[in-house]
Amino acid sequence: MFFDWPDGLAWRMLERTTFRLRRRKFDFFMETARPGPEESLLDVGVAGFIGRATDFLEMWYPYRRRITAIGIEKPAMYRAFRDAYPEVRVMVGDGAMMPFRDGSFDLLFSNAVLEHAGDRERQKKFVHECVRVAGRGFITTPSYWFPLESHTLLPFVHYLPYNIKRRIYGWAGKGFWADPELLNLLTEDEFVGMFPPGVRTVVSRQRLMGITATIWVYFEHAGNPDSPASGGRTGSGQ
Repeated sequence: MFFDWPDGLAWRMLERTTFRLRRRKFDFFMETARPGPEESLLDVGVAGFIGRATDFLEMWYPYRRRITAIGIEKPAMYRAFRDAYPEVRVMVGDGAMMPFRDGSFDLLFSNAVLEHAGDRERQKKFVHECVRVAGRGFITTPSYWFPLESHTLLPFVHYLPYNIKRRIYGWAGKGFWADPELLNLLTEDEFVGMFPPGVRTVVSRQRLMGITATIWVYFEHAGNPDSPASGGRTGSGQ
């Protein structure tokens, strides 16, 4: 079908754009976080498949042996991922309740996972867990206000009341995404407001057609006056 992932015509038409946008996201992460070769990095919400640059952190990161990746899929789902990136340690776990001590990692990365974490309370818990286990990090999520929903490629439908949205998603073969426990988009204010006090943030926005499509937040615990987050919340077009 037209919208089927990953072989539908709509997805194939967007493949180059998706790759380019993910490269920009990765470059921003590297330029802002400036990771060192010995720093430990946690990738929260790694997918149980590879391809279409879905695993772009592992594809491009120069220090793979320092990555720990955690995701909720069954262990067997990560076989292809492990084969592709044998240097990366892969674990199964919930991003809202991670099995790590405070500050276990120097750096954290989580791309487009928060919108799948559940209701607002679980999303807030997810953000707090990310902040708890790492000294600094980078979290992204699609913007609620972008008219084309990136998981379904359906325009404007996510603005509609639940019962109407559920019917349209079902008709398009996307009923899975009608469940707010599986897809719960956030505005920028909702996202940034989930970070706990004492954490500095840099906010950036990846735009398409002049509209914010994805919200990026780099966070860092207070105490480093030379950090890129020392000025608090900011914004820049990407």
